[in-house]
Amino acid sequence: MRCTTPNKHIRRPLAVLMGMLLFLTLAAPVATVSAAEPGNTLWAWGINEAGQLGDGTTLDKDAPTRVYYDEGWRTVSAGGYHTVALKSDGSLWAWGGNAYGQLGDGTKITKNLPTPIGTAKDWKSIAAGRQHTVALKNDGSLWAWGQNLYGQLGDGTRKHTDMPNRIGAANDWKAIAAGGYHTLAIKTDGSLWAWGMNLHGQLGDGTLTTRSVPTRIGKANDWTTVSAGYLFTTALKTDGSLWAWGINYHGQLGDGTNAYRQMPTRIGTENDWKEVEAGGRHTLAVKSNGSLWAWGDNGSGQLGDGTWKQRNAPTQIGTEKNWKAVSAGGLHTLALQMDGSLWGWGRAFGRLADGNWRLRKEPTRIGADKHWKAISAGGTLDLYEIHANGHDDHSMALGDVPTVTLTKPNGGEKFIVGLPHTITWEGFPDTEFTLFLSTDSGKSYQSEIGKGKGGSFQWIVPNMPTNNARIRIWGISGRDYLGIPKFAEDASDADFSIEPLIGLQATFLLPPAAPSGLVAEALSESEIRLTWRDNATDEQGFHIERNGIRIATVPADTQSYTDAGLALDTTYGYRVRAYNGLGDSGYSNQASAATDPEPPPAEPVPALETPPGTATVIQLYIDSVEYYVNGQLRTMDTPPVIREGRTLLPIRHVAEPLGAAVGWEGVQRKATVTLGQRFVELWIGQNQARVNGTDQFIDDMNPSVVPLIMPPGRTMLPLRFIAEALGCQVEWDAVARMVTIIHPAP
Repeated sequence: MRCTTPNKHIRRPLAVLMGMLLFLTLAAPVATVSAAEPGNTLWAWGINEAGQLGDGTTLDKDAPTRVYYDEGWRTVSAGGYHTVALKSDGSLWAWGGNAYGQLGDGTKITKNLPTPIGTAKDWKSIAAGRQHTVALKNDGSLWAWGQNLYGQLGDGTRKHTDMPNRIGAANDWKAIAAGGYHTLAIKTDGSLWAWGMNLHGQLGDGTLTTRSVPTRIGKANDWTTVSAGYLFTTALKTDGSLWAWGINYHGQLGDGTNAYRQMPTRIGTENDWKEVEAGGRHTLAVKSNGSLWAWGDNGSGQLGDGTWKQRNAPTQIGTEKNWKAVSAGGLHTLALQMDGSLWGWGRAFGRLADGNWRLRKEPTRIGADKHWKAISAGGTLDLYEIHANGHDDHSMALGDVPTVTLTKPNGGEKFIVGLPHTITWEGFPDTEFTLFLSTDSGKSYQSEIGKGKGGSFQWIVPNMPTNNARIRIWGISGRDYLGIPKFAEDASDADFSIEPLIGLQATFLLPPAAPSGLVAEALSESEIRLTWRDNATDEQGFHIERNGIRIATVPADTQSYTDAGLALDTTYGYRVRAYNGLGDSGYSNQASAATDPEPPPAEPVPALETPPGTATVIQLYIDSVEYYVNGQLRTMDTPPVIREGRTLLPIRHVAEPLGAAVGWEGVQRKATVTLGQRFVELWIGQNQARVNGTDQFIDDMNPSVVPLIMPPGRTMLPLRFIAEALGCQVEWDAVARMVTIIHPAP
């Protein structure tokens, strides 16, 4: 979550296309537009298990879906499992998960529709943390509610609260930012304040002491923007310099190291930073020249540099200098360009047209619309279960009120009886529109001429000569949360003519020439690039087919296309044809290419000799399925991985060689391990376990370490915690990336 002073943005690590990581007002991870702008609509997509999308359901959405079907939204901020928003009248709304009262409605009941919070209309800005919310009012007062486990509300207690609670008596708060378990704010004098969890130095006060009240950070009075990541913080000063502090395991601070920082540390020497967004374990920033930069964790491609490589210093993403805003979620990133187009990459920025959730390691355009104004990327890194649809994030956005615009015929055209002419429109590409004809300048539309979707309809013009023709299109553009249909329509602005076919007039009216020289080339394990030669001068565009099925249509004069989201190591065949209002050309030559195969796994390090005097020694290697039990090679189906600096693996491969029994209770989503008189219980997504009936944290220093479920449905448990709970010694070899578990002889 981030906070910014006037004319800046505020963000944090979550995904609501409108404001969770993108603030234009002084608030935490939110997206904001000018309060003077009328008609802003709210959109959402992604995971919806807690109703955090606000569409009246708990169904996940794979494309931007309009929320609530009203207008006037000003700010939205996406938290871990909840969303908060402001309307232009200053009213506060919230929806989604509410286990700690983070919605602020006085209950702990989950809501799947925007719910008004109180009756006040003087709210200025908001920031949704993982499970807490902070807000500012117009009078500069600070408010907070929800989870308070680490004092992140700032009220001097550790008590959760389910209604907005004023924090202190000060009225000079200017900007706010809410992270995983900590909160930051800037006052009108430019001073920086922080409170909440500080186990990794994320507050920046030079200590590791958790604070339950706002604590001033340093003596500087030139802070302008702050963004709270999961366990770290980034900020900008008035001179355009960039600063960061907190956890740095993945290089998310950007100082060229992986050392944690307990105080604000300057990143580089540049003074041209315009915006910075702290995500789950990665950071995004935009410079004043519109260039985009990223650093930190890149395991899901969330940096967008075309690799999976972690970066510990700012790295420019592409060469474009037209980026307007960014929002860093848990494991994904959203961005806007100057033209209002929406882009995403990493994990879970949204399911694309082929219905597959997948990782993206480069900025990828989301839809064709250019009406987007603000974005917010939400999500959580605490719950590591990988859903069937691939992520725990959600996204939200603000945009203009969508419309449909008839572009042809719109006045002055000549349509010829008996020939095909194309009627075109822009907007609502998935809506089926009904088309009507008027021959009296739009006074009445006497006849339906057909139905079409995707922005075009080919019409064989009837024998109805007139100089006063107009076309009207009409369709159901969506339904609100009550199921009531919403309509979109448009009509020609002026008359066009329908004229009879004269003599051999149609003899020379032909479809365009076919393209040629089609070449297909694999770019990666999921992308193939096509190039061809355009032999026509009168085409309206090109249809692209994969294995005999049309997959895309591109504009006239286009000579390349990248087909993405493909299966690895698979051969695909392609052909292309041009089209215009008179029909399709012949096909190009057919071209085929195979996507790249999956890279081979890393070779395991040879086993070490079994230490003397031990009964059982297990040696395993990160990212390798091969491991050793007392020197004997074995294989597991899912390799150990490192998450939040801790090793997780399918614990059965360690437990059974020790003689332990592993159990699973599906209703509670609980794993159990029993060895002699030792009994360990762990729950998916929870950072507390139970050993012989006593509750304890899995990792006292890192609350993010939790059991998770990874594809193909494998339960991954924290190795060190379980091994030590079973009486084993655990050793780590950082060079070999090897873990050794030693169970003493009985």
